Amino acid sequence: MVEEKEDEKTIVDERFQLNDKLWQEVKREESKRGIIYLSYVPIGLNVSRIREIFCKYGEIDKIHLNKINEEDMNIISNEKSDEKKKKKKRNNKYQDGYIEFMNKKDAIKVESLLNNHPIGGKKRKNILREHFWHIKYIKNMTWNDLISSVLLRNISRKDKLQYSLKNMYKSYEQFLDKNMNNDNKKNMKRKYSSESKGNKKLNFLTIKKSKEGNEEKNNMNLETVKNIIHEESNEKNQIKDKRKTVSSSLLRSFM
Repeated sequence: MVEEKEDEKTIVDERFQLNDKLWQEVKREESKRGIIYLSYVPIGLNVSRIREIFCKYGEIDKIHLNKINEEDMNIISNEKSDEKKKKKKRNNKYQDGYIEFMNKKDAIKVESLLNNHPIGGKKRKNILREHFWHIKYIKNMTWNDLISSVLLRNISRKDKLQYSLKNMYKSYEQFLDKNMNNDNKKNMKRKYSSESKGNKKLNFLTIKKSKEGNEEKNNMNLETVKNIIHEESNEKNQIKDKRKTVSSSLLRSFM
């Protein structure tokens, strides 16, 4: 029953929620912090003991140590599990771990001072005296990035779907924005080109119409001149005919 309850409980990270502003603020704060990696944790060291040692060099926020599995413990010790249960509880053995400092400078300082140096101890019987620190400062890494693999295993299916949908919509919106901008630019170019072509066509048509109008006017002027000349010639012919008729009548009278 306890295991089922533990499985039902899900760890939800802030980045899997639909609140970008809150996540951005958390990310800014995390970027100011520094993380060091302990590749080897000797027997006898636990979270509280490590905090005591490293608090001298700067303010510590989080510590995470990875335990050694029972199978690995059996391989190392060559003892059966039944025999172990009968014996008293021993100290937990840790494989490696991570320490988060509130300031990056403190983490870098710890790496430069303690890496490949003995852990130390005044008493001769102290086991830690013979061991050395193996420390590495991790650049451009936040605490959530380290635990993201664990969170992805533990989060529910709904949260995974929400997170994937959120990323999908973001990428889709970015794609639409890019395409819309490109389409707007193309449409603007087409408008300018069509307007320039339209203006050229209009200018050509106006010139053509003006030429046709001038030709029509010239044709009209020629026709009017021709009509006037024709009318004048007709009038002259009529006068001549009248004169001829008068002369013929006079001749008849004299006859």
